[in-house]
Amino acid sequence: MSDKPFSRRSPQTEYTTRPDYYENDDIAHVLSRVRFMLEFSETADEKLNLNASAGCALLNVYMDLLGDVLAPYALDLALSLIALEDSLDPQPEGVEAERA
Repeated sequence: MSDKPFSRRSPQTEYTTRPDYYENDDIAHVLSRVRFMLEFSETADEKLNLNASAGCALLNVYMDLLGDVLAPYALDLALSLIALEDSLDPQPEGVEAERA
């Protein structure tokens, strides 16, 4: 692996170590696309000063595109979120036994 740090904006998972809670190497790339889409949306709002109807149309296109991008990764994203949550806030001992 490279000494380069893991980049959330432009991940290169084949050269850097990805976070353990990512379900697979694709998650880093999916999340970087979502981050780009959020940056685009914020910049469009800020710089284009769109009126309400144009802003709604842009938001609708954005949400449709986001749904298309995320749909194939829905399960992997959910599993990654669960793993992240578990790594940040581990369950107290005995909770796993209660669930079984």
